[in-house]
Amino acid sequence: MADKLPKPVRMAPLKKYTLRPIEDPAEQAALDKKLKQADEQWTASQVLEFSAQLSSKKRLPVTVHLVDQLSADDRLQLAEHLITQLPPAALERLQERFPRRPRKRSG
Repeated sequence: MADKLPKPVRMAPLKKYTLRPIEDPAEQAALDKKLKQADEQWTASQVLEFSAQLSSKKRLPVTVHLVDQLSADDRLQLAEHLITQLPPAALERLQERFPRRPRKRSG
């Protein structure tokens, strides 16, 4: 019995691409923004992957070190986020530990 020849591989026609310089500053800014977002997303996923490999005892010190590098505004935003996730018992402990202080009147 004679061996059958394989069917030829079918291929779509090749597409032609042309490179052109970016002359519009708005277009360049949009591309830069997309690249920065992709880089930030990649970095965040790398940090999360690394964090998942740490023991629970080591995660807190690493997190504290990262938070230390945040600006005051970012820390406040993080604190607000964390406080909204606390269960009622933990909120009570927080209020006991940091009671409201009366505001000083200016003037």
